[in-house]
Amino acid sequence: GKLLALCPITELGFLRVATSRAYNATMKQARDTLRDFITRQSPAFIPADVRALDGEAPSTSGKTTDWYLANLAQAHGMKWATLDQSAKHPNAELVT
Repeated sequence: GKLLALCPITELGFLRVATSRAYNATMKQARDTLRDFITRQSPAFIPADVRALDGEAPSTSGKTTDWYLANLAQAHGMKWATLDQSAKHPNAELVT
C-alpha cells in the first residue's frame, strides 16, 4: 500500500506554509510544487470525510487540526505521521 497519504487539509497547510514569509513562494509556485510532488510521489488521497466531533477530543484549541488529522487517519486505518514530539494522540506516529 501507499506509505503516504494527503487530504485537503494537509494540501492547504502546505500552500499556507510555502507562501508564508518563512518560504516566500508565490501561490503559483506553491501550487506547482504541490502538483509536482503529487505527480512524482503518487500519494494516496483521503477525503476529509469525518466530523470534527468524531474520534479523540483535543485537549486544547491549538491541537484541533492535529487531532482532526489523527482521527481522520485512524478512520481510514492509517497512522498520523508527525514531527511534533509533544503530540500525544493515540494514533500519532512520531517521524524522526
